[in-house]
Amino acid sequence: MVRIFDEEISEREWKKRLASNEGLFRRLESKAEFVGPTLVRKEGTGKEEILGDTMSIETSIFYGYTTQFQQKLHEQLEKEDPEKANEYLLTIAGAIDKWKDDIKVLQNFLALVRREEKLFKDEERKIQVIEEIKNKLPAVIEKHLPDAFKTIKGHLSDMDRFLADLEYTIEKMQELEKFVSEYLEFLKGKGHMGFLFE
Repeated sequence: MVRIFDEEISEREWKKRLASNEGLFRRLESKAEFVGPTLVRKEGTGKEEILGDTMSIETSIFYGYTTQFQQKLHEQLEKEDPEKANEYLLTIAGAIDKWKDDIKVLQNFLALVRREEKLFKDEERKIQVIEEIKNKLPAVIEKHLPDAFKTIKGHLSDMDRFLADLEYTIEKMQELEKFVSEYLEFLKGKGHMGFLFE
């Protein structure tokens, strides 16, 4: 149940009113360009971070252009149901579609990172098999075919460098996957922004 001043309504009625664009649910005709949650690389550190998820622009527009009753409803929702307050503010400000699109971009990015990480791990396993073969080459064969083994050993030392690079890349992909995954799980959590995933 959601309380709108003294009236309690169902979740279904809440969604219906949000979509109605009438009365307390009248959306603003803003020309503002909203920036929803966006993954960026932080300058100087090279670390990834999420920007645009503070709702500062949306809040400023909401409180600058909505009616006193809409503002009071938002304040009531903030006290009683912060997730509904966020959904209301983003809907009325006209930013909810942008935020949902940005969440989809993050979800698609996460799926891509996971798929690429799997491919890198498969390559790593193949290289490890080659490493095992290299370590099992009998010295006597190498002694009788020295020219052939120079080439093979040269390629295998390149493989060692490639394997080290691959392991580093996998580690970085895992860190990025964890960061984005934890962020999305946080937003889905109770009292945050689960409505963005509907």
